[in-house]
Amino acid sequence: MNDRIHAGVTALSVSFVGAVGLVRYAVTGGRRGEHRGPRAPRRIEVEVPGHHLIPALAGTGWPATAFRHCIGCQRTVPVVVHDGAHRCDYGHTTVHTAGVAP
Repeated sequence: MNDRIHAGVTALSVSFVGAVGLVRYAVTGGRRGEHRGPRAPRRIEVEVPGHHLIPALAGTGWPATAFRHCIGCQRTVPVVVHDGAHRCDYGHTTVHTAGVAP
């Protein structure tokens, strides 16, 4: 039996591969590649400046984040800077430019 072990292993391997192939064919019906579904369109991201989308922001621009000294907190904190003023995360607002009263 030892002199024919390679032939026996080869025969078993071929029969198992054939059985798997038959089962796959029976389940899929011979169709190939349909399990992936249709390809989704590729999305492209483009950065558009805010004043192109919202005309009211054309002169002032978007608010920016920064670290500034807050008078209410008495320390340097993260703030949102917009139109010469900044507002900290704790609600304190500091104005750096003088406004004109109507």
